Amino acid sequence: MTVPASHDGAEAAARQETSGLCGEASCAAVQDAPAPFAPEALPSERLAVYLDAAERYVPAKKRRPRKGRGFPAPERSGRIYVRIDPSRVHMFRFLLEAEDNLGLMTVVDRWGAVLLVRFSPHQEREMRAFLRDMQQSLPFTIVPFPPFSP
Repeated sequence: MTVPASHDGAEAAARQETSGLCGEASCAAVQDAPAPFAPEALPSERLAVYLDAAERYVPAKKRRPRKGRGFPAPERSGRIYVRIDPSRVHMFRFLLEAEDNLGLMTVVDRWGAVLLVRFSPHQEREMRAFLRDMQQSLPFTIVPFPPFSP
């Protein structure tokens, strides 16, 4: 480091010692400083504050379980057999799927166009009302079947 001519020698020596090139006095001060987050560097009072905060931790409340719908699980699905013109089976399926999972359709006899419509027994009233409304736009007949006996 070059010293300007206006400064005397003692002032330049002091400035060089405390400058950034690690003079003896500045390096000793940095090396003796403890690491800021080392556990052994924390005073006992600060450690006690951390422990108190951990003891005061209260977990969030647990959620309540959902309320059930009140319907027991059915043992069997409701079933209705439908006879329809074979050229109209696709339209029946589209209209049934448009009713938001009211029921499922399966073709039982493809030559006679007999369809099996399955639904939840809790929604039998809604299914029969839907089929009654659909008969006005799409001709089909509901085929009676004997009840299932185990």
